[in-house]
Amino acid sequence: MKNKLWERLKAEYRIFVERYSKKARIVGIATSIFVAMVWVFFSPWIGGMDLIRRSITASEGQDTVIFTVPTPVAKVAAIRVSGEVSMSWADTLEHAMQSDDYSLIIVIINSGGGGIAESMATKHRFDILQKLYDTPIAVYSESGMFSGAYMVAMSSKFVGVSPGASTGSIGVLAIHEDDSELFRQAGVKFTVIKSGKNKAIFLPMNTLTQQQLVLLQNDIMYMYHQFVNLIIDARGNKIQTHLHLGNKAYIDSLYILADGRTYPSQPAAEYGLIDTSCYFDEFTQAVYNFYGIDTTVYIEMGKKELDVFGRTVDD
Repeated sequence: MKNKLWERLKAEYRIFVERYSKKARIVGIATSIFVAMVWVFFSPWIGGMDLIRRSITASEGQDTVIFTVPTPVAKVAAIRVSGEVSMSWADTLEHAMQSDDYSLIIVIINSGGGGIAESMATKHRFDILQKLYDTPIAVYSESGMFSGAYMVAMSSKFVGVSPGASTGSIGVLAIHEDDSELFRQAGVKFTVIKSGKNKAIFLPMNTLTQQQLVLLQNDIMYMYHQFVNLIIDARGNKIQTHLHLGNKAYIDSLYILADGRTYPSQPAAEYGLIDTSCYFDEFTQAVYNFYGIDTTVYIEMGKKELDVFGRTVDD
């Protein structure tokens, strides 16, 4: 009696397991498909997907469902800034960073430079924005970036310039226009009431004294050293590697390079002042390799979607 009862219980248990394990497999497969579809259609950062493949393999009598997970697409934006360096450049960069979840932003700079204070402030804000939005930038110039514009480029870890363009002009200048003789000949006299002999030093009716020239030169050199130190902080290791010099020797050489001259892009790359001399399509690929970006959607802000050659992509 006990044996018959035991055999019946075992038979009922096998029926139960077979029935519900089959249902469990069906539910598991359906759930996996549902999750995959949600992943594809409700994740805006995913562009394109591989076809879902279902492979049935025998594994201890159970089916195994294998899905190819959709590959995330890195979105890269490009913005253009030009003219005299201004804080509006940082506003443009911040707008791009706020507008979407970009993996990288390429800043195309074509500029002769700008004031030392404005250039330093813009470079500083570029640094802050990259940390705030956790989005790196790369800098490229098509027609040239000089002086303060080159300073702003130091906020990027990867800088390129077109083969037909130049960069450099590292330095600081100030101009005092001496119109005192012109005013004298015109019979114009000025009375300047000031608190000290060096107040209003830049007024054009003044002729600078030798002491005032020294004072202004000291101011210029102080700001110049700030400029060079920014380059050392940003590219010191790269410049040292390219020049094959020790610490002190490469800094001395950098000061020689930073005498105000401009450099065609290829020599600038050889000295380590920039990373590469290349055309824009080559630059984008170099940037992707540098940052480890595989698949991209390239968008130039303010325009329709473009390919890496700057051509409009047909809808």
